[in-house]
Amino acid sequence: MNTFMLRISFLVGSCVYSANAFLVSPVKLNSAAPQTTVAFSSSPASSSVAPSNESKEADDVPSLQQLTDWSLEYLNEVEEANGIISGFDKLRHWYDEDFIQTGPDIGPMNLQDYTNSLEYYKDQGFNFGASIPDLAAQYDGWHIDPKDPWRVWFVLRYRGTFTGEDLMLNGNTLVKANGQEIDGSPEVYSYVWTPEKKLKWTSIGFVGEKYTGTNKGYGGLVGLLVGMGVPKTILDLVYPLVQAQTWFSQFQGPGSNEGTRAPRTLTPEKQLPRWWRER
Repeated sequence: MNTFMLRISFLVGSCVYSANAFLVSPVKLNSAAPQTTVAFSSSPASSSVAPSNESKEADDVPSLQQLTDWSLEYLNEVEEANGIISGFDKLRHWYDEDFIQTGPDIGPMNLQDYTNSLEYYKDQGFNFGASIPDLAAQYDGWHIDPKDPWRVWFVLRYRGTFTGEDLMLNGNTLVKANGQEIDGSPEVYSYVWTPEKKLKWTSIGFVGEKYTGTNKGYGGLVGLLVGMGVPKTILDLVYPLVQAQTWFSQFQGPGSNEGTRAPRTLTPEKQLPRWWRER
């Protein structure tokens, strides 16, 4: 495999993990027709969402408005911290000790592996926002899971234009800025909250329709690579390697070998929270 494909393989593996790691805050929620736009600019948005003052006891069944408010409040703090990767220390209080993250090709990851991954990819210097200055995510379709009153589902669509900096990896240019417009297909996300207002489980990047949008079936930031000009054929070729990397990562230690090795994106079964193993 040539050097370019090796770099793409590494970047895809990184993006598979970090699909939810660059979100900043939504700027508007219309409760009559729930739809939220999230900007990905490097500077904080000029407006923010003010969650409702509704409070509930821990044993109350939450409303859609409550879980939506919590989600928006969380995303507002992500924006204020300039993203999850760079500002995780300020966001740590949102995560339950038994937190789990999953996606189409990663996870389940426990909180320790999630944190280690954030630290590792922060060192890699990923900055999709610099390459796509107007990158934004539009949310709609907010609804509560009929089988879990603490789980809120929503649909995400990426929008933006590749008019910023070239996409770089460790000082090497992967894709030159080319002005291509990104108009992603719907992706399904969900947050599971605890009554204590902690994130217990986030599921990310599940594409709803592979023949719609510029991401051509790939979710999260991997889908952005397609829209930015990385040929889908290359991603199709390297994806089996990424999936194998994810599976084998469970057999390595929880750390990233002082930044020289990618961290685990699959937590060993015995190290997953009890609630997950018994569900």
